[in-house]
Formats: sequence, C-alpha cells, structure tokens
Amino acid sequence: MTEDEFYNRLYGLCYITRYDTVPRVKDENVAEHSFLVSAMILKLEEVYSFDLGKALVIAVSHDILENETGDICHILKRNHLELYEVLKTVEKKALEKYPDAVRYGIKEYDLNSSVESKVVHLADSIQVLQYSTNEIRLGSNFYFDEVKENCLKRIVSLREELKEYKICQDT
Repeated sequence: MTEDEFYNRLYGLCYITRYDTVPRVKDENVAEHSFLVSAMILKLEEVYSFDLGKALVIAVSHDILENETGDICHILKRNHLELYEVLKTVEKKALEKYPDAVRYGIKEYDLNSSVESKVVHLADSIQVLQYSTNEIRLGSNFYFDEVKENCLKRIVSLREELKEYKICQDT
C-alpha cells in the first residue's frame, strides 16, 4: 500500500458509521471512536503504569481494518460465529498490506495480554459506555441498554485485571 493509499484509507474511517444496523439517534463514525479511545489513553496514563507509545499505537490501530470490512455489529458477530470467522480471515489478509506499526497494534489488541492492550480495551469500553449512555439519554433504548450493561461489566473486569499497574487511588 502506498503512502497516499494509506492516508486515503484512514480518511475513509470518517464514513464508516458505528452500530449502523441498529436504531440510534446520533451517528458516530470509526474515526471519532478511535480518536476518543486514543485520547482516553492519555488520561489513563495518570492512573496506570504502562508504555504510552505502545498503548497509543494499539489504540489508533484497533479498528483500522474496519475500512476493509465496515463496522460489523456485535449482535451479528455473536449470533453468526461463521461470519465472525470469515471476517477474521478477511482482516488477516488485508492486514498484510498495512504498515508494521498497524500490524503490531492489531496483534496486541487481539491478544489482549499486555498491560498496554488491556488499557486500550479499557479505554474502548469506556468510550462505548460514553456513546451508549448518550444514546440512552437521547431516547434510543432499543439496544443500548444491553451495550451499557455489558460495558459496565467489562470495565469492572478490566480494572480488576489492571489493579497491579495502578499508580494512583483516584480515577
């Protein structure tokens, strides 16, 4: 992939709407989501001890392949595991043409074994909680009550996994 192709693909993330198969009030695109997750990492560095650079690479990269596949809703992935397997195969093939840093970031995110990847998963969950809470406030209760409930559980679990890296008591 050339430099210009990479930049154009990045910009394409602005046009991929998250949760596009469920009723919602306010759209959010993948680029917005990725920015918010990355920005949240900056605050989480005050709470946990981790390599900020690595975490930011993971955060920026974690949904970048959605410019190849679109945003496949969690409901679809959960209810059709065969589709999820095909999606992973498509992503693996597409990933070959991306820069090394992106490949590293996605691999780390998927493995979710380093403190940096866990911090990114936490930021991702916090951002999804942010979006789902806003949707509920705007009156979209169809799916986002479930999303919010799952995010709250995931956040508690991730904070427990990260407690040995905590550097301050106030969050």
